[in-house]
Amino acid sequence: NGNILVSYTGERGLRNEVLKKMDPAEFPEIPLPKGEFVPVKGLGLALSEACRFCCEEVTRFAITGILLAKGEVVASDGKRLYRRLVPGLQQEPKILIPNSKFFGLKQLAEEELVGVFASKETAWLKIGNVVWGGRLIEGKFPDYEEIIPASCENALTLSEDMIKALVEVLGSLPY
Repeated sequence: NGNILVSYTGERGLRNEVLKKMDPAEFPEIPLPKGEFVPVKGLGLALSEACRFCCEEVTRFAITGILLAKGEVVASDGKRLYRRLVPGLQQEPKILIPNSKFFGLKQLAEEELVGVFASKETAWLKIGNVVWGGRLIEGKFPDYEEIIPASCENALTLSEDMIKALVEVLGSLPY
C-alpha cells in the first residue's frame, strides 16, 4: 500500500515499524533566496575553522556566531579570537551568522568556492549542490580590531611550507 516496513533488532528483540507514506505537497515550500550567490574562494575553510572558536554560552549571544565582514571571517568565544582573511569576501555591511554543526563538515573545508547571499534577515551559503540558510544574529559583535595591534616591532613571517614543517617538528617534540 506504499508504506515502508522497517525491521530492526533493539533491546527488546526484533521490532517492526511501519512508516506511512506522506504526500510531499503537505510540506511547506522552502523560501530560497531571490538573488545571486557570489562565489568566494577560501570561505569554506574559514567557516570550518571559525566554528571551533564560537562561544557556546547562551548568555553571550553576540559571540555565538561567525562574523562575515569585507575580506575576513571572525569568531570568538571570549577567550580566543579567530580571524582569517578571505580577500574575495565582499560582505558589506558586516553580518553575524549562527554557528552550525554543518560548518564542521570536512566537505565544507575542502570546497574551493562557497557561494554567499545575504538579505536583511537571512544569510544563505551554497556549497556544491547544498544550500544552507540561517537567520542573522541580532546584536553587535565585539570590536575585535581594537585588540589587534596596528604594528609590531617583532614580527615573524612564515611561508606555508615553513608552517607545515614547524607543525611537523612540534608534533614530534616531547611535552
